[in-house]
Amino acid sequence: MGLTETGQVLVVDMNEADAPRRFSTSLHHSGFAVVVGHGLPTGTIDELTAEWGAFFDSGVPERFRADADNPWGFHQRDGELLPDGVTRRDRKQFYHFGLTQPLPRGVSSAARELLEPASGVARRLLGWLDDEWPGGSLTDKPSSLSSWISPVESVLRLQRYMPYEQPPAAGSIRALAHADINLLTLLPAPEILGLQIQPVGGDWIDLEYEPGLIIVNIGEMLQQASNGYYPATQHRVVVRDPRDAMVPRWSLPMFFHPDDDVVLSPGVTASEFRTARVADYQRKGWGVSVGGGSRTDDEGPR
Repeated sequence: MGLTETGQVLVVDMNEADAPRRFSTSLHHSGFAVVVGHGLPTGTIDELTAEWGAFFDSGVPERFRADADNPWGFHQRDGELLPDGVTRRDRKQFYHFGLTQPLPRGVSSAARELLEPASGVARRLLGWLDDEWPGGSLTDKPSSLSSWISPVESVLRLQRYMPYEQPPAAGSIRALAHADINLLTLLPAPEILGLQIQPVGGDWIDLEYEPGLIIVNIGEMLQQASNGYYPATQHRVVVRDPRDAMVPRWSLPMFFHPDDDVVLSPGVTASEFRTARVADYQRKGWGVSVGGGSRTDDEGPR
């Protein structure tokens, strides 16, 4: 874990006594942390990617396709890959699943078996921030962050980035820079490396990780609630090994949102915040989906 030496992103063992302090410190400095000892069934990741890849490839029935009125279900982003190999829009397919949503026929319950316990882990992590909330640094301390997570609004995104047709140069962008809108994101470490983060005022740095770890990052809602103490950090995915770009790259982020009526900061509810942010991104021509991220560069919609 190369970044642990920098002090920006810490590896936090959830079973250690100082885990809450280390978790809060890591989020404050970089907006990210890596957790072990989480107990999540990350062994199901291969099962999930295999069965959802087959589901995508089989032709998704229209009743499972998301639209402007229903963000749950299948999304297709055809993206744009220019002749020089530069990605102008993410090229990906994904499915938004929530605990109150039905699963497609023929797909196992593995997605539910990952998201359900992950919700408990997210509540525990937010409970740590309740205890570590720094006195005097915030405009208003919420009564209980751990009670904010909504089973209705939270999302597991089963996401497949499409392969390149020709090997791109190392450093090519595969997932464009963005910040998450939600409260907290849990990401089982993807098999293919390439995730980079950009702490506030800093340069892009590679996040090193191994299978079985969970990468945690802050969304803009927690940044709002903490008056910026916990930053919603930009992150992106680059090509580190051109050979890896010739195969699909799977990512299974879980976006945890609060209930709509939760007050993030004085006079601002979660629903109002989300609506305003989505409208802002749409005015700029950036694509945004429930639970997802927002573009932070000038290169057009994602």
